[in-house]
Amino acid sequence: MRKFLTVLLAFFLFVSLFFAGLSFTFKRTFLNPVLYSNALDTIDLSRAPEVFAKLKKEEAEKKHTQKDEDLEDGVAETGNATEQRITLEILPYVLKTLGPQIKAQTKKNIASTFEYFQGDKEKLDIVYDLTALKNDIPIPKKFDVLKIAKVSPEELEDVRSKIAPEYKKFKRFYISSIVIVLLVVVTLMLLLRTLRKFLLVVGISSFLAGVFLFIPYGLLDGLFKSLGGNIFGFLSGIGYTQNVISAIKSSFLILPLTISIAGVVFLVLSRFITHKAG
Repeated sequence: MRKFLTVLLAFFLFVSLFFAGLSFTFKRTFLNPVLYSNALDTIDLSRAPEVFAKLKKEEAEKKHTQKDEDLEDGVAETGNATEQRITLEILPYVLKTLGPQIKAQTKKNIASTFEYFQGDKEKLDIVYDLTALKNDIPIPKKFDVLKIAKVSPEELEDVRSKIAPEYKKFKRFYISSIVIVLLVVVTLMLLLRTLRKFLLVVGISSFLAGVFLFIPYGLLDGLFKSLGGNIFGFLSGIGYTQNVISAIKSSFLILPLTISIAGVVFLVLSRFITHKAG
């Protein structure tokens, strides 16, 4: 009966360690505003005009045929569209001129956005203070990103009402998985009684959990390759996307390595204790 319980608890430890490790890594990467903020530190905003010009040229070539068809159909550019186009063309210059200020304000906006969608904040404002720019530059000195993008508070609230409950579910799952790991470990200690057997069982479960946690790491490249569009092209051009991806991949690699190595250490210790006892 004790052997059966030991095998069962070892399996529970493996499963709970896997999910605890996976949820911990998600929390430290995709759901971590600090990661996205830190990725701003080393990007080169002075290249913004050059990168934007390159993307604009590529986009123009792709849409040349479509534009001709629109003109033939009598589709004209509206005033709002013209205003947005002028703003987008000036933005690279703004990023180059106010690099440090833009980075600092972006970090605050990232934190604010996470707080809003996680349900910790009731209103979201993504505004940049551009008063340091020259007065002759045709761009608002208080640059409201949501207003420029024409995103209404109702649309934001609709998205938030779907995301916030899911985040709270994830948070409960994350805490529960850690509690289960601790409970299983304590139960194994009480059941096995000897340190050698305890280290052996925990070592096997930890090593297997660490090995299986390499699977999510292997899937990351496919996920990142599926991302595209001009916004990602621009962020890649200034080095931001690469910084984010590098930080995420590092976290997804470090945790399975740590758990696997810990498992090996436990197994070695169990063998050492066996030889010493003998």
